[in-house]
Amino acid sequence: MTPPTSSDNTAKPRGKRSWVRRLLLAVVAFPFLVAFGFFIVRLVFSDERLRGLIENQGTKMLGAPVHIGKLTLSLLHEITIEGLVIGPPEGFTKDVLRVDYAHLAWVVPKPTNIEVVLPDISAHGISVVYEQRAAGTNVEAIQKNLRPGQSPQPEQEKSAESAKTIDQPDLPVRVAVTHFEISDTRAEALTPEMHCSIDKMAIAGSFDGYRKSIALDLWIGLGDRQGEGRSTAAFVKPGVDVASTQRGGVGVRSSGFGDVAVTMDFAATTNVQAPYALPELETRANAKINVNFIEQKVSLEEAFLGLG
Repeated sequence: MTPPTSSDNTAKPRGKRSWVRRLLLAVVAFPFLVAFGFFIVRLVFSDERLRGLIENQGTKMLGAPVHIGKLTLSLLHEITIEGLVIGPPEGFTKDVLRVDYAHLAWVVPKPTNIEVVLPDISAHGISVVYEQRAAGTNVEAIQKNLRPGQSPQPEQEKSAESAKTIDQPDLPVRVAVTHFEISDTRAEALTPEMHCSIDKMAIAGSFDGYRKSIALDLWIGLGDRQGEGRSTAAFVKPGVDVASTQRGGVGVRSSGFGDVAVTMDFAATTNVQAPYALPELETRANAKINVNFIEQKVSLEEAFLGLG
């Protein structure tokens, strides 16, 4: 048997050093390649050119006119959109969506620590309109343009066996949203028989999760989270006119250790005008629910409903 030579003994360490050098080179070169790519994209797409591209492609995809008042993009930091309008599809009269201001900020991940960190996601002054005509609704018209020749698939019913356990999400990388807020949102529905609207809807919160540890603070409701704002709603059809002022929401909190606390509160004053006299109606409700993923338990701590 031939004894190993010195060249055989050094082959593996030399190959290992070569692999390490390639890895170090890739780590060092990654930020420069990303920066160079951003630089090239920025040269090709100025703010105005990108705004025009989004408007043209959006109009073609949605079958409705898309307009952006102002767009500001910093590839390494953020994007801001002001005055976004999705106009009515053919055969409709109302704009489908209006957004006064939208902002998204991000942190470029490091090659040695891949994570998704979004310091801010916010939008203000949103108006959404659902309009129905004899030929259908504006939402259906947009869906037909997005999926030509396809009809919406009905949702499949979940079996009772699939809902036995409570599964906690598992995130492979860290995802963090420092500030999330959607405020001053208005929704309106128009049909030949009735008109209803509601304003001052809002969403606010933050999120930080990795693997099974998920810290969440979320509020969805009417008015604002601080309790100072109020939402108004109206429902009008021949012979009936309902006006309501309310404040309420649903809050979800999790410390990241498998626990979730859900709180709900609602208060409203409603006036109904109809051929017959109806008194003013006061409504109040609140509830608190705790969920423990580790112990697989759901408990109702308090609940209240009052009418007067």
